[in-house]
Amino acid sequence: MEATMPAEINSTALYALARNESPAARAELVETITDFPLADHDAMSDRERGLVYEILNQVVRDAEMSVRKTMSACLAELPDAPRDLVRLLANDSIEIAQPILSKSGVLQDEDLLDIVRNRTMEHQLAVSVRRNLSADVSAGLVETGNENVIGSLLRNQDAVISRQTMEYLVEESKRFDSFQEPILRRRELNPELVTRLFGWVSGALRQTILDDWDLDEAVVDTLLQRAVSREVQATAYAAADIPKSVQLIDTLSENDQISPTLLLQTLQDGEIALFLAMFSKFSNLEGDFAKRLLFEPSGDRLAIVCKASGIGKAIFSSIFALTRLAPPSEAELQAEVGRSLAMYDKTTRSQAMDIARRWQGSAQNTKWTKN
Repeated sequence: MEATMPAEINSTALYALARNESPAARAELVETITDFPLADHDAMSDRERGLVYEILNQVVRDAEMSVRKTMSACLAELPDAPRDLVRLLANDSIEIAQPILSKSGVLQDEDLLDIVRNRTMEHQLAVSVRRNLSADVSAGLVETGNENVIGSLLRNQDAVISRQTMEYLVEESKRFDSFQEPILRRRELNPELVTRLFGWVSGALRQTILDDWDLDEAVVDTLLQRAVSREVQATAYAAADIPKSVQLIDTLSENDQISPTLLLQTLQDGEIALFLAMFSKFSNLEGDFAKRLLFEPSGDRLAIVCKASGIGKAIFSSIFALTRLAPPSEAELQAEVGRSLAMYDKTTRSQAMDIARRWQGSAQNTKWTKN
């Protein structure tokens, strides 16, 4: 049955209930508070509303959780609830604070920042979903460094995020993959930030960028090369062994389907672990040795292995450029490529195979035969 507003609130009775700490009195107080049409805010007179707030202020500190939860749920919707009372409830346990933190318009930025800096992750998450979240509070949430909190903020399209904070988050998305997709949906993103982001997002998100943003083709080509280089570096040092699908690699090898063109295409597509495994199989080199050879600063040994394996000059130079661990300037990269090509040119196929056999540690190589 719908509660009706009494013509006159009995202040004496309410004060008596507030002072009475017995379970029965507390239960009656909860029921009385709930019966007040706080949601129908305009139905209460100023005197009645003031009386209710005064009583709530008196009982909130000592009230049981059920009473505080009722207060929080009611006050979260009210635009003129007493700020001190709302702030007190916002700093309570998350079960009580949740509706206040996520909805109450009474809390000011300084209140929210104090809670973000001094309360639990659950409190921070509740703040992160607020409507019309200011840039200052958004920055405070980012300063927590909590991946879940920042991810929740990024998904809140009502939150305002400053340019400085967004630049920081784009950089952080190198370490936190979960930031990348929601960042791409932010209205604060601009072409400059998208260009930065392109270098380390997944292949699927790169396609999203290409579909949604009108980027210059030459810029895209450069970004793709840098992106592959970064992925190569990460894969090379992230694991002790080259991860691979043994069945897939063996099947490709048995059917003579691993070719220099496929190796380069796999590398360019960002399938770094698969490329490493395929290169090891194609060159007949042990995985760890192949990995070290690919990523050493000089391209001399890579040139010899590629020459011995029948990998042509153009594909070799592309593989070399894409696997540099610390991409230098364009001029320095071209110089490095030139030096490695000089080694490639001056080494005959027969010489290269002889050297590669010694590196394999075995003279019984049936893959390479002298032509």
